[in-house]
Amino acid sequence: AIETCGHTSWENLREASKYTDLFLYDLKLIDGEKHRRYTGVSNKLILENLREIAAIHSNICVRIPLIPGINDDEENIEKMCEFLKGTNIKRIDILPYHNTGEYKYEMLGFDYRLPGVKSPDKHKLEKAVEVIRRNNFIASVSGVERNE
Repeated sequence: AIETCGHTSWENLREASKYTDLFLYDLKLIDGEKHRRYTGVSNKLILENLREIAAIHSNICVRIPLIPGINDDEENIEKMCEFLKGTNIKRIDILPYHNTGEYKYEMLGFDYRLPGVKSPDKHKLEKAVEVIRRNNFIASVSGVERNE
């Protein structure tokens, strides 16, 4: 398995796909301007690579790290689903944001870019799953026990 956000050359992904059974592909924001603001890079390469890898690989799970106030709105999730409808991707996992790594940033002397951001509440997680399922994708929340 490869866990990636896809911000690499297409040649790297294509070569890696030959040895990969499963891609865990993180997708944070569909809006390019917001993506650049929060991650520091454009999402153009990420989206292009996702389209390309989906064209040649059949086992891809898109993962959305759900961050309150940044990408947890219904519009963002709906637009992600619209983008993914043009691929063979069937599964989307929600990864609830957590700040457990914040102390690591402090220890390393780095600024933590999301101070004070809390994990999404149960309602936001359920709403994200609802939007994804409404768009005919398999949806789950990783790291949270749920009754289906």
